[in-house]
Amino acid sequence: AVGASDIDGYRAFVEDYIPEQMRPDYLSALDNELRPSLLPAYDRVLAAADGHVWAQVYESDLASAHEWDVFDVQRRFVGRVHVAAGFYPMVISADAVVGVWRDPMGVEYVRAYRFTRF
Repeated sequence: AVGASDIDGYRAFVEDYIPEQMRPDYLSALDNELRPSLLPAYDRVLAAADGHVWAQVYESDLASAHEWDVFDVQRRFVGRVHVAAGFYPMVISADAVVGVWRDPMGVEYVRAYRFTRF
């Protein structure tokens, strides 16, 4: 369910990252009587080269760290991966995740992180 912290997180994101002249358009949805009362379970889904599926757990604070649920080729849950704030995975191979990381000033860097098997 949508809670006050979700609304506050979205408002903070808009105020921090959206240009001032565009903010009213983004914030008007918060006062709309038809605003959804439920949040989605997942935000993004990526298919890995090895057949695994990664689903980003929905987080209303777009700038925060994210969790990804990972499913095997039979679509069984195999675990959760924590992704640091500012990193947006784009491609997942059998041994690494590659994406874009944005620093606090919004400068983008391509980063790759190798998987460690336990």
